[in-house]
Amino acid sequence: MALTCLATPTPLSDPDPDAVTPPLDLADPAASGGVGSYAVQLAKLGGHHVTATCGARNVDLVRSLGADEVLDYKTPEGKTLIRLKAI
Repeated sequence: MALTCLATPTPLSDPDPDAVTPPLDLADPAASGGVGSYAVQLAKLGGHHVTATCGARNVDLVRSLGADEVLDYKTPEGKTLIRLKAI
C-alpha cells in the first residue's frame, strides 16, 4: 500500500498536477505499528506536521521515523489525542 501511494504521481482527488497542497497537522494513533510507521513516514514525505501516539518503549522509534511530536498513549495527552481521532 505504501509503495502504491508513493508511486501515484498526484493524489487521486486532485486532478490538477500543478496544485499545491498546504501542509496539514496529522495525528497518527498507534504510530509504532506496521501501518502507523508507514503513515508517519509518508506524511513527513508530504511535508506535513505529524503528532503520533505509541507506547512508552517505542517513543524513540516513532521519533526516528520523523514524527514531530510523540505522546505515550497512556498519558492524559495521549488518551485525548486517541479519543479525538475516534470522533
